[in-house]
Amino acid sequence: ELHRASLRYSDAITGMRDVRNQEKTVDLQQTITSTMDSLLGVMRQKLALERERDAGLGIVSPMAPQQKVLSEQIQALDTQIATLTSSLTSQMEHAKTLSQSLARFETQELEVRFAKTLLEIARAGYERARQESERQHIYFVPFVEPVKPAVAEYPLRARKIAFTGLCALAFWSVLALAWAGIRDHRFER
Repeated sequence: ELHRASLRYSDAITGMRDVRNQEKTVDLQQTITSTMDSLLGVMRQKLALERERDAGLGIVSPMAPQQKVLSEQIQALDTQIATLTSSLTSQMEHAKTLSQSLARFETQELEVRFAKTLLEIARAGYERARQESERQHIYFVPFVEPVKPAVAEYPLRARKIAFTGLCALAFWSVLALAWAGIRDHRFER
């Protein structure tokens, strides 16, 4: 389980790297924040230009060159606002938006967190199993009941009987030789 959890976590981290590479951003939240700040700045500029244009309408005609320039700047800002808005969200199916990127990031981030949690659980389970194994090993060693052997190793009765018989034969031989030597010595006189 620990090995499988490690592989899953590794795959999830690799998947997160692949999503970052596909989306060409490291921190999507920062990208979204930057886009939102740009959008708000462009909207402020547009509102300022519209106020300036509306204020100038009372003084000059709408066809005056400065009014045309202001209208063109407002249209350029409208185009920029539409581009920034469509980069955040879009109704088109195949448009690449930050909201779709956010969904991919969140899905992969959820997989990474889930895999990390599974890895932590597997590590904890492994550690508990290791400790339990050590505890059982220590428990069983001192309390093993003695078992009667099937074949006795000691005492070696046959060997002791043979050794005793051999010693007795050697002692008898020495005594017999000594007795024979003593008898021969007596008869020679």
